[in-house]
Amino acid sequence: MRDIVFLVVSAYLVFLSLKKPYVAISLWLWVGLFVPVHWLYGMAQGISFNSIFAFTALVGYLFQSNKKKLDMTLGLTCVVLFWLHTSLTSLLTIGIPDLVWDEWLKLSKKLLLVMMIILCVRKKNELELLCWVIVLSIGFLGVVESLKFIVTGGGHKIVGPQGHLLSDNNHFAVALCMLIPINMFLIQVTSSRWLKIGLIGILCLCIIAVLGTHSRGGFIGLLVVGGYYWFRSNHKFLVTSGILIVTAIAALYLSQDWYSRMNTIETATEDNSFITRLNSWKVHTLLAMDRPLLGGGFKTGSYGYIWQEKAQEFDKLDFIDTPLPTDDSGWAAHSIYFQVLGDHGALGLVIYLTMMASCFFRLGWVANITGSLGEAHRWRAHLARMLQLTIIAYGTAGAAVSLAYLEFFWAIIGISISLIISTRHLVDEKSDGKRLPFASIWPRH
Repeated sequence: MRDIVFLVVSAYLVFLSLKKPYVAISLWLWVGLFVPVHWLYGMAQGISFNSIFAFTALVGYLFQSNKKKLDMTLGLTCVVLFWLHTSLTSLLTIGIPDLVWDEWLKLSKKLLLVMMIILCVRKKNELELLCWVIVLSIGFLGVVESLKFIVTGGGHKIVGPQGHLLSDNNHFAVALCMLIPINMFLIQVTSSRWLKIGLIGILCLCIIAVLGTHSRGGFIGLLVVGGYYWFRSNHKFLVTSGILIVTAIAALYLSQDWYSRMNTIETATEDNSFITRLNSWKVHTLLAMDRPLLGGGFKTGSYGYIWQEKAQEFDKLDFIDTPLPTDDSGWAAHSIYFQVLGDHGALGLVIYLTMMASCFFRLGWVANITGSLGEAHRWRAHLARMLQLTIIAYGTAGAAVSLAYLEFFWAIIGISISLIISTRHLVDEKSDGKRLPFASIWPRH
């Protein structure tokens, strides 16, 4: 019965989204983040809803009469360059070609989503819809897991859905940290009292969910998000009170194991898990040293034979002393930065970091410039600040997990570039078609 209802609703949404490509894009993102097939058990389980909504979005865009103007930004340029560069590293990989090209295809689909967001999503309601999709996917998963954690008195260890990229507790914690600023934006712009209350509830439960994952990286990311928001907020007393209340509630359910695990942050160099991470970072660094422009290709740093080969070269990085790996199996990069470095070399990492930095600073420009455009555009400043915080959360919590190609992150990049471009068009219109001097609109922090 559940499958039939989902199929009927999906058919109607496909019909609706043909006229409104941004709806298809939102559904495309929702399917990618929520993965509804994990909640289906019959005929609908084998259907690729992701491909259906992607195809619908492309068809809707092609037949759209008033296609939006596309301006190249540094962030968008980096997205295109990163795709071209990963294509080259996949072609010249030292890994198993079939496996590498499979990862390249997955990334290409995510970058296609980025391009479609930039092409079709510009208006307030369109950008808000994407934010709601994020909250109703990752946020829903966080709420369900948090409630299980509370009902079991803290006995339930929170992880993501099985078979999902976020199934690992550390990965799920990163996504929840990234979700919190998006949720805050919706609280700021939503006029309905009941929706605000619901969003505040989601926010509190997702914070508890981060703690319930027992993820040290997630805990650090949560501290950074909370600290940044407190520092930027004009209502520090309310923010502080909210943090203390949620912390007090969470403390009732956190076990001694949780406190013991968080205490290992101070003695990370003595922790076996951290030592494995250091070894992995060394292997991916050595791959980049051998092939600085290309790296090894997707996931080659996790191959067992490459681990054994690179372990013999650890003396090149002897300024960080770690024991040699004892097993024959390879490990994931355990860092978005070392993952890109090992997969695509120093050049790939430079493109990746430039894209992140460009989006971050240009969002700062959006937040500053929209203050002079009137109250009707105040939402742009709110969204820009929260997108900045999302990038900070990803850059901090992601330093210890292999999530460089997370669809959620790439969607944030697409939303950021779309907001930047639409704001630039608005500024040009307000200045009678004359582009303001770059220096006069660059953010002053």
